[in-house]
Amino acid sequence: MAKVLNLQLFNKSSLLGNFCIFAKPRTGVPNGGKVYPIAFLVEPVPPQKSHTFTWNTEKCFIFDQDESLIPGRNFFPGGLLDCRSNNRVTLDYTVIDGYRFTDAVNDKSLPDGALTIRPVSAVPFSHVNVGIGMDHTPLYATQAVPNAESLFVHDQPIYYISFGKMTPGEILEPANLPVQAKFEFPKGIDTMFVTFNQDNTFTFEKPKK
Repeated sequence: MAKVLNLQLFNKSSLLGNFCIFAKPRTGVPNGGKVYPIAFLVEPVPPQKSHTFTWNTEKCFIFDQDESLIPGRNFFPGGLLDCRSNNRVTLDYTVIDGYRFTDAVNDKSLPDGALTIRPVSAVPFSHVNVGIGMDHTPLYATQAVPNAESLFVHDQPIYYISFGKMTPGEILEPANLPVQAKFEFPKGIDTMFVTFNQDNTFTFEKPKK
């Protein structure tokens, strides 16, 4: 069930830059492809100022018509289809109509929380990328492989916050982000607090009872 989450950030450092929230699926794609996170929410927060990131966890399938899935470039959704956990969808392609998602169907045989995308055989290799979005915003993606199913276990994704020069929609390589921290929302909690400290570390707190 979709819900609204909040992360309240306080920049206690003396640095001015962009704070970025991104996520990773708990399970990647079984066809051996790499899943790249996408800069989900990005906001510049001056020193000694605060900002609250707010988002809805409603999921969607996404695709991007580009020959490359390279960190540093932006992911521009060419198609989006709302979905729920355990949905399966086909990415169709014709020369006349281009790419489009068919209607998502519920598949009880999938692992709990799984979402799958299968490009048809007509989809050109290395010409389109598929993934999952949240709140109608790209979250992570992988390169589409014709007739190969991309499976993401999306429920309760692994969230991260980072600091740097990221821009909204930018494809990320987490190994190249020098300042980042993982966080989660404990069961029953939809708001968390985080402080960016003088030593470039993040400290997380739950609401006080």
